[in-house]
Amino acid sequence: MNNHVHLIVYDKEKQISKVMQSIQVSYSFFFNKKYERVGHLFQNRFFSKKIEDREYLKVVCRYIHQNPQKAGIGKTENYKWSSYREYVEEKYIINPKMLLMVFSLNKDEAKNEFIKFHNINNLSKEDEIRSLIEYELYEKMTDNDINKYICEIFEVNNATEILNGDNKIRDEKLVK
Repeated sequence: MNNHVHLIVYDKEKQISKVMQSIQVSYSFFFNKKYERVGHLFQNRFFSKKIEDREYLKVVCRYIHQNPQKAGIGKTENYKWSSYREYVEEKYIINPKMLLMVFSLNKDEAKNEFIKFHNINNLSKEDEIRSLIEYELYEKMTDNDINKYICEIFEVNNATEILNGDNKIRDEKLVK
C-alpha cells in the first residue's frame, strides 16, 4: 500500500509550506466528506529539503524514481504513478525541461543521459539513502558544523569568545 509521495517542486517564491497546507486541508476536507469521517487525515507535517545544486538534484530524482522498484511495487520505467516515463517518452503533467537540462542542453542527449544515470547506478535502497546522507554530510555544512569549525580554528569553546581576544590574531585566523 502506498502511503506517501515524493515530489520535486521548483519553489521560486518560497511558498511550499503554504502550498502544502492548502493541499492537505483541501484533500482532508474531500476525503473526510467522501468517507463520512472527521478528524486529522495526515499523521505528520510534510518533509522538505532544499536542493541547491545539480548533482544533488540528479541524486534525489533517481532516489524518487527508483523508490517503487526498491519497495517491490514495480519497475521504475513501468510504475504508473511515477514521472519517470514523462522524462523519456511523452509529457502529460510535468515540465521535464529543467531537470533534463541538468544532463545536457541537447534534448535527445539529455534523455539518454537521464536513462543511463537512472540505470547504471541501480543502487540498493540502503546505498541510495547512504549516498544522499553522505552528499549532505560532505557537501553541506550546517550552522552547528560551521560553529564547531570556527571554534577549532580559534581554539575556543564558544564562538562568542572570539570577540574578547586579540584583534590581530582574530583577523589572521579569519583569513585562514
